[in-house]
Amino acid sequence: MGVDISAVFESASTAYMLLDRELRYIWANRAYYAVTGRSPEDLIGRLYSDVFPAEGEADAMLRGSFDRVFASAELDHLPLIPYPIADAQGRVEHRYWSATHTPILDASGEVEFLLQNTHDVTALYNEAHAAKEDGFAADAGTRGTDLLLRAEIVAQENFELGLATRFFETVFDQAPSIIAIHSEPDHVYRLANREYRRIVGMHRDLIGQPAAMAMPEMREQGFIDLLDRVYRSGEAITRHGVRAFVERENAPPSEVFVDFVYQPLSNPAGETVGILVQGHDVTAQKRAERELRETEERFRLMAQNMPSHVWTALPDGRLDWASDRVYEFTGRGPDEILGDRWAEVIHPDDVDRVASIWQASLASGMPYETEFRLHAADGRYRWFLVRAVPVRDAEDRITRWIGTNTDIEDRKITEAALADLNATLEQRVAQRNQTLEQVNATLRQSQKMEPSATLQAASRMTSTTCCRRSPAACSWPSASCRRGG
Repeated sequence: MGVDISAVFESASTAYMLLDRELRYIWANRAYYAVTGRSPEDLIGRLYSDVFPAEGEADAMLRGSFDRVFASAELDHLPLIPYPIADAQGRVEHRYWSATHTPILDASGEVEFLLQNTHDVTALYNEAHAAKEDGFAADAGTRGTDLLLRAEIVAQENFELGLATRFFETVFDQAPSIIAIHSEPDHVYRLANREYRRIVGMHRDLIGQPAAMAMPEMREQGFIDLLDRVYRSGEAITRHGVRAFVERENAPPSEVFVDFVYQPLSNPAGETVGILVQGHDVTAQKRAERELRETEERFRLMAQNMPSHVWTALPDGRLDWASDRVYEFTGRGPDEILGDRWAEVIHPDDVDRVASIWQASLASGMPYETEFRLHAADGRYRWFLVRAVPVRDAEDRITRWIGTNTDIEDRKITEAALADLNATLEQRVAQRNQTLEQVNATLRQSQKMEPSATLQAASRMTSTTCCRRSPAACSWPSASCRRGG
């Protein structure tokens, strides 16, 4: 014969009500309406906090019990809870209750509803406190009131413990570091904070699951073996920059790097009962370091293939790297070039000048440029054009200098030859100018003598012509004619 469950609850003398996951009233029995002074129209479909608002300890205790039921899917009991409610006329009454909250599961095992069975123990509570004040709390006739007083103490202690627990859970959950707690030999997850779940994947169901089941990829990478070792030995294990591949929901495995400590947790007898996992996500740092190494490798590969010398220096000016061209040219090793020893391969006449310019660039952060002679492996010196520029970080601080030495010996030789040629040309031009001046002087002197010489030449010409044509008619002296002019 079937049983009408609703009829059973309706006929019960104690109050029952049903809440959904949003804490809305779904149903209540006749006794609940009676004890609260409400009707179905006042409750059904409304949030319990809208119908019976409360603050402080009362609200915290009730919400804490609700949260525990929804989180654990297990029954929770409040032996005594002060919870004021307003009567039909709106007057607030300070009342005391004893409540049991039972989870109602759906087909998948999740908590769908919460069933509350509550008793109004206000009268009993007041009687207990009155008896306590009169000194009769220990009398055999007042055992019930004594139990209620004990329940009040327990409820208060549980409330304070709950507050402390929620406080530390909040601290753990908001901590920037990775925090998780395992228990038992198979490392069941008891706690995993938000940062831990962010790294391993928010989609995972961790709490209550053994580590190997919740994160099977961790066994292949040796992390379960580390947990086993800590649990067996009772000794902590620390690792830095460990690479792991974490399975993602509907995505390829993700590479992460972590620093972590596996710290054993012991009971009073000294036996290991769990493991605290604490660490930091250093993925961004490791990727930045890897990118920096790759960048430096590309730079050095390029530098090693350049015909010029390439070198780098620290912010204080000490050389920390040089390309092979530097060592090949100077015939010296790194211990004879790097640091402050670079000045040893510079021509002694150039050292003071070069050092002064280098120090000025280091102080100002301006690019460095100068020329000096470097000592070659064959003992000769060659001229180089030397330049360096600063490399700055995001805060505009100089992190390194990058420099080059370009061989300009041939240019220097050409410049010297051109200087010599210019000097020779100037000398030849001066000599030519002097010769021209002498010629001009001679010409000017000859021009002064030119009229007299012309007259004599004309006279001789006239005499000769006259004598030849007609000596008798010639007016020139006859002696001249006779001599044949």
